Amino acid sequence: MKTRLNRPHQTPNKSTVPKATPYAAEINQSKSEQQSRMWSTMRWFDGTDKTEEAFHNRFENLPDEDVAFLKSFYNIGDDRELFQMVCKFWNIRVPDLAHIA
Repeated sequence: MKTRLNRPHQTPNKSTVPKATPYAAEINQSKSEQQSRMWSTMRWFDGTDKTEEAFHNRFENLPDEDVAFLKSFYNIGDDRELFQMVCKFWNIRVPDLAHIA
């Protein structure tokens, strides 16, 4: 296929740069600002019954931007790992994470 300038039509290259993530703004925050955000996000679970089920229900309602932030902060890849880390933070035993998807 030729273009108006009689040059072959070229398909634009796809960028190899990953898309911006919702937590990208936090990357430029100072460590103390990130730490403060982590503490305020973890307080979401304060007052939750100290059971796996109660924490899982609370975790399911954690806002997406907070989930993304915590994954970035702790360098965690998936929700199961993050849930396990949150439970460990609050001293909640989580014997089996296979039911969390």
